[in-house]
Amino acid sequence: MMKQSGYGKKAERSLSLKTKIMLSTLLPVCVSFVLIIVVILLTLNNFANQTAKSRFLQTSQKYAYNFEIRIGNSLNYLSILRSELENRVRLKDTDRVTLQKKIFDIFSNYGSLDGSSVYFDTNEYDRKDESFISKLNDEGKYMNPQNAYGTASSGRIAWYF
Repeated sequence: MMKQSGYGKKAERSLSLKTKIMLSTLLPVCVSFVLIIVVILLTLNNFANQTAKSRFLQTSQKYAYNFEIRIGNSLNYLSILRSELENRVRLKDTDRVTLQKKIFDIFSNYGSLDGSSVYFDTNEYDRKDESFISKLNDEGKYMNPQNAYGTASSGRIAWYF
């Protein structure tokens, strides 16, 4: 019986030695594999972040450039319109009704403008602001149909588009 117990101890020792050898071989392999996977994932994550960042910057620059061009074109257009209106004031060759129709036509035909306004100082255009003041009716509403060509309270040109 003694031999069996001795044999059992040998088997336990050899099994534990095999286990130690296996662990000493597999453990570094597993740790190396995990480290390689972590490095690959970090590299892919950095690459994805860099790609997303560069795409975002490229897209934002494209839209900023387009916005800058549209705003610049609109400002140039409005500058030309301002010069034209200043010439009309100097020449005094167009009445208010015709001027308003021309201005609204100009605004309607330029698609990049969503809204704008035209103001003149009091009596600057035709010195007839008083004739475009609207009268109040009994209900407190303005009743002069000409007030479309001047503000209701002062008759001054202040058109919104």
